[in-house]
Amino acid sequence: MSSSKVVVFRCGQEEYAVPVDHVVSIEKMEHINPIPHLPSYVTGLMRMRGELIPILDFEQILYKGQALGDQVRVIVLQTEDALL
Repeated sequence: MSSSKVVVFRCGQEEYAVPVDHVVSIEKMEHINPIPHLPSYVTGLMRMRGELIPILDFEQILYKGQALGDQVRVIVLQTEDALL
């Protein structure tokens, strides 16, 4: 039986997981610079450690809602193509 470490997060009423080796950091939602003419699920760009990171709202993607409140966090993921 194989085991792997994951980061579990809640979106809507469901729990999702991503492999921990893809997670760069988990941050509080800070100032986001909105960018016009992007899809509604792209909230904008956020500066973290000198880099601009695109902020995607999975609540919007999956449930057509909007993630709001003090409990909202940004999970920064590293993929082969981009830092998300």
